[in-house]
Amino acid sequence: MFKSLIAGASLALAATGSFAANNTVSVSFDAYLEGYLWYVGSFTGTDSNNDGSLSLSELTSFVGTPQEGDAPLTLSSLSSFGDFTYATNTWHENGYIPYGWGNTGYFAWNGGNNALGQFDEASVTTTITSNISAVPEPTSLAMMGLGALALAVRRKRKSA
Repeated sequence: MFKSLIAGASLALAATGSFAANNTVSVSFDAYLEGYLWYVGSFTGTDSNNDGSLSLSELTSFVGTPQEGDAPLTLSSLSSFGDFTYATNTWHENGYIPYGWGNTGYFAWNGGNNALGQFDEASVTTTITSNISAVPEPTSLAMMGLGALALAVRRKRKSA
């Protein structure tokens, strides 16, 4: 009986570990430069490497609307993007910026000639507008069902 219980529990645990990961996250942001609102925008990405953050290569969209007459930004215009950790709603200033003090920032465009980073007293506020979490794959659910069925059959045979 004890062996059956261990085998069933092991099968159930193995099945629950098999998830279709890749969270898709959408974020809206306000970007400030020296205290003034500079860009308002949003970005969406899929965490394809399951590290809990979005990087430039994982973004599927980026839109920045200027508040001071600068050029609008899109995903194709970005040359750098700091990682965004969605569990803590934190946008890191670790995007590479080739010009300026510190060489890191939230994002850069125009080949790095323009950027929002630590050297220019930049700050951002972010709001996660959606986070589609990982869900179990159908095979995982089927394996869990088979494990439960095996336990039930084994228990019935023991009692008969």
